[in-house]
Amino acid sequence: MVAQNVVLALGKWEFDLLYRLAEAVGAHRCWDPQHEVPQTGPDTDTLIRELEDCFGVELEFPTPYPHMTGIQTSRGIAGHRGIWGLYAAWLLKCLGARKVLEIGAGMGWVAYYATTFGVREYHIVDIPLTALASAHFLGLARGEDSVRLYGEERREAEPAQGIRYTIVPPNTFPVDQRFDVVINIDSMVEMSRETAESYIADIKKVTKIFISINHEAHSFSATVAELLAKDPDVKHYTRNAFWLRRGYVEEVFEF
Repeated sequence: MVAQNVVLALGKWEFDLLYRLAEAVGAHRCWDPQHEVPQTGPDTDTLIRELEDCFGVELEFPTPYPHMTGIQTSRGIAGHRGIWGLYAAWLLKCLGARKVLEIGAGMGWVAYYATTFGVREYHIVDIPLTALASAHFLGLARGEDSVRLYGEERREAEPAQGIRYTIVPPNTFPVDQRFDVVINIDSMVEMSRETAESYIADIKKVTKIFISINHEAHSFSATVAELLAKDPDVKHYTRNAFWLRRGYVEEVFEF
């Protein structure tokens, strides 16, 4: 069980993240500290409705496990990783992605929301333990028939709504396929430089657009910018502070 004071602190933080998300995507006006402080502000469900109007979809925050923490909304418990995942899925939506590859999906929040926004095929490359976690979460949230693990035969019937999550280990990186976007969040800089460079080489084989949302704190590994920003194959590069997590950088590389 999480201590009550920790739950309260997380709730305040996660409300702030939801507010920042609404600002980031244009669902709510950005507050300027140089102007008068508003006397009132939106509550949680008002922010949710504003986000739904902006996105054009009805949101859900699935809670398949007991003791999940976050802020209570009319759409479920919104935790920080779900909010981060919602933002990343919005980036994919803005790029018109229909077929996506994610390297290291964590619990699977980006994958979950990406299909809400219209992605038809979502592929995940991940180490076994994390792959198990995302497969279990997505199976509970979207239905077990929506997930295919490495070694499973393709089913004759597509699952409801055509949603398909394919999860494979790193040694089977799908270099024989093409993806609209490849995305990595919070893991590329946790790898050795050799491993990260191997991923970069494979990424360049399968897509024209790579999104990275990572920190730059470790001295033992290269940053994503160090790996790619000066790469001659990069035709366009943008770098911005990540709206929802201080110390993280949001970068988009086009090859």
